[in-house]
Amino acid sequence: MSVFASAELDRADRRAQWRQVLLVYASLEGALWTAGAVQSLFIALTVALAVAWSFSERYAWRDLGLDPASIRRGWWIAPVGAAVAALILLAAWLSHTLRWPASGMVICLNIALSLTWAFAQQFLAQSFFFLHFEYLLRSGRRAVIATALLFSSAHIPNPVLMPVTLAGGLILSELFRRHRTLYLLAVAHALVALALAISVPEIVLHDMRVGIGYISYRP
Repeated sequence: MSVFASAELDRADRRAQWRQVLLVYASLEGALWTAGAVQSLFIALTVALAVAWSFSERYAWRDLGLDPASIRRGWWIAPVGAAVAALILLAAWLSHTLRWPASGMVICLNIALSLTWAFAQQFLAQSFFFLHFEYLLRSGRRAVIATALLFSSAHIPNPVLMPVTLAGGLILSELFRRHRTLYLLAVAHALVALALAISVPEIVLHDMRVGIGYISYRP
């Protein structure tokens, strides 16, 4: 294959990768700013596109962060996440804003849902967007910044979650760049999210909602 033909193939591939990023992000924003059946369609489309394009021939399980061996490399991430969550709870207790769930069953259910949701968010952020940005921007560090900005923008207009997810996106994306693990990132993400959910006053947090859900929230 000639150099010219190889360059043309590279440009075509990069255009295809950018289209994938834009389509998934547009679908995600559609899910965040609609409701009812339309929102359900956007959610299904976002999941289908992200999963299909993430599990393409380009990426191995290790690249996607799904290799169980990655847990050994970044074992310390979950304990650090637990420590951050504990500090948030301590600050809320001192500020008298802490709201414990009504029962142990509710706590267990919230933990299970939070872990599932955190894993889904990290898969979308890291296994899809980060890996695409890493290839398109030709730099893991630039991909960290791009992923964090996108992750934060997906939490507009929540004034609490936007800065938190920007900082968290930078940290978690950098950890993914170094360790390629989703499991531990999801645990740390879930612990901090749960701590925020019961620590920050509902008048500003709006039940952790974003997009149209934040605007239409009624306590």
